[in-house]
Order: sequence, then C-alpha cells, then structure tokens
Amino acid sequence: MNYRALVIMTLLSSLLVTNIYAKESPIITAPTIWKHHRLGRVHPRMAVTSRFVILNRDNITVECIDLHTGDEKWRFNSPAKLRWPSLHDGDRSYGILCGWNYVYVTTMDGALRAIYLETGKEKWLYKPKAPITTPPIATDNTLFVQSAEGRIHAVEGRTGKKLWTARTKNRPITPLLASGNLLLFGTSPAFIYAVDGSTGTKRWKRRLKTGTPRYAPVVAPGRFAWPTSSGYLNVIERSNGKTVAAVKMNAPPLPGAILVGTRILLSTTTGYLLSVDLMEGKERWRRRVHKKRRRKLFTRTAQLYNFRAAEELTAVVSLDDHLLLLLDTNSGKVHWERRYQGDMSLPPLLWGNKVFIGTAKRSLICLNKKGEVIWQTRARSPIVTAPIVDSDGVIYFVTANGFLQAVRVEPFLE
Repeated sequence: MNYRALVIMTLLSSLLVTNIYAKESPIITAPTIWKHHRLGRVHPRMAVTSRFVILNRDNITVECIDLHTGDEKWRFNSPAKLRWPSLHDGDRSYGILCGWNYVYVTTMDGALRAIYLETGKEKWLYKPKAPITTPPIATDNTLFVQSAEGRIHAVEGRTGKKLWTARTKNRPITPLLASGNLLLFGTSPAFIYAVDGSTGTKRWKRRLKTGTPRYAPVVAPGRFAWPTSSGYLNVIERSNGKTVAAVKMNAPPLPGAILVGTRILLSTTTGYLLSVDLMEGKERWRRRVHKKRRRKLFTRTAQLYNFRAAEELTAVVSLDDHLLLLLDTNSGKVHWERRYQGDMSLPPLLWGNKVFIGTAKRSLICLNKKGEVIWQTRARSPIVTAPIVDSDGVIYFVTANGFLQAVRVEPFLE
C-alpha cells in the first residue's frame, strides 16, 4: 500500500508541475532567415545598410553580404591591412562609415579608399604625403581624416577630391568628431580645438585645467562633454569652448560614453557608471557595475564591461562578473541582474524596452524589462560579434565557427 501510494503521489505531483508550467508563457524560438558560412576570422564590428551587411575579414578583406538572401555580393581584397575601427562604438568617430553608396576605409599604407557598394570596386584613393592615421568621419557632404604630421584633411565624399587641409601647432591625440559644421579634437598636453568644417579655419582653442583630453567628446545641444585622463568630465560651451563645469569622476574614463537626452552616461576604470546632466553641469548618480578586477585595466578596456542606453533603460554587461544588468537611466536603480556562465557578446543590443545578448552557450537571448527571457535562438558555436538590428526587425550576428546568421525578431517585440 505504501508503495502504491508513493507512485500515485509522484504521478499527481508531476501532473501538477506540468500544469503549472503549462500556464506560463513559453519562450519563443525565432526562425533563422538565412546563414552565410565560411567567413573565417571576423572583426567584432559590422555595418548594416538598407541592402547590405559589411564585414571585415582577417583585417585585409572587406566582404559585402546581401541583406535579404545572405549571398555574398563581393569581396574587396585590400592592398594593405585595414585600419579598422575600434570596438567601442559608443564613440561615433570609430563607426564603420558607409555613405553616398560607398564604404570608406583607411589602410596601413596611409591611404583613404572608397569602395563602391554595388560592385566592390575601388572608385578612388586619397593618399597625402604623410600617412593617414585615423578612420574617416563625415558630415553631410565631406569626409575628414587625420595624418601623421597632425594635419586634418577634408575630402569630397563622392569624388575623393581634396577640399582643404589644416594643421595645428599641437598634434591631435583624440579622434575627430563632427558636430554640425564644427570639427572637435583634443591635443597634448591639454588643449581642445574647434575647426570650421567648411574651410578648416580655427574657431577657438582652449586649454583644459583638469588634464589631457581622452577619446572624442559627447555633444548635446549647445554644449559638449569631454573626459580627461586625470578623471574629470569637462562640460564645455559649444560656441566659445569655455568650461562651465568640471565633474570629478575619481578615476580615468573608459571609452564609449553615450548621451541620453541632456545627460551623459560614462564609465570609469574602477567599475563605476556615472550620469551627468550637461545643462546643470552636475552629477546625477553613480553606481558600481563591475566588481572583479582580474583583467588588467587599459589592456582590455573595450572587453571589460560595456553598456548601451535607450531612453529610460540602460543595459550593462560585466565580463569578469559574468553579469547582465538593466538599470533605470534616470535614477541608476537596478531593475534586475542575471548571471551567466562564460563570456557574453559585447556590447549588448538595447532595442525599445528589450535587451538582446549573445552568450557563451551559443544562444542569442531576448529579455524584457522584468528580466524574463521571452525569446531565444541557438547557434552552432559561441557568438563573437555584438548583435546589430536593421529597420525591418532582423538581427545579425557572427559565430566563432564563421557563420553570419540573420534572425527575424520584429514580430516578437509587439
């Protein structure tokens, strides 16, 4: 009797558990639209246009994939290694530049090249006497690059024709940033410059009292923020370059600052995330999001931890802690945190009020504002690139075994 009762109780409990889970909403597994194989080693950064996905293979080959079919459109074998953008795409000056139906790349032989998106053929080349040392940035009709002797070069985007060159007394040490008709950059030991983008003439020059400028500035209406190596964030008037506030961060900054409204979000080498209001020139909140420090700082800063923000939400990935956190952008309050085994792809993708992240267990997962996993898809090996999304609701990512995968997720975000 005891044995029969035990069996009956086990069956009843299993049915009860089944019914409980049946009431929960299942996790959706999204279908893959297409896969493109045999990519080999791929740079973590990709670019998406209205028709193509652009990849960098082995720092020597640019590859173009058709957005709708996954077929290879063309390959461009560069005559020299590509000077490809860095990983931290919060800094706009490091974005992969596509425009006017071209892809623009700089190469280690000191040249700027324009690759035609339709055919993959090199349409023009601009190579000054001193080698170009930075990826290009652009305004509405002009490309800008820096060369080794400290000159800024303005080039017509469609033809490669030189428009002007300008040289400052101090050599630039930060990337160029185009803000309207101004080019902003920092030089050693502690100067910041604004140059007219149409003529190359100097608008203003200022010396910072808080140290050497780091990275490119973050621009807000009428003002911009510039972090320094000594651990200060300078809030500066755009019109005249005067510093209106210097917020102490207590540690050097990391790359990838983001502007949300009038507030800048930036991170420090000690693991803190800060929010500073640029109109008030005051810190709003700070929170420590990275605790472990096993990896050497400044050697893997782009892979230590990273974040993305959109409106009221901020998603943070901390690799050493293996944590994914969702914060309230206005208050810094933690909505939730989830721990995973192994590394996650960087940076996370924050789209609307959903967070997408690639995990070491070969999954791309989608979490909602409550931290619930509502969507996932499996890959054949770990995801090695940050996921990106196009306007049609398709996410693209590359796996360690060389697959570029496209997954439609837009129907699951309603």
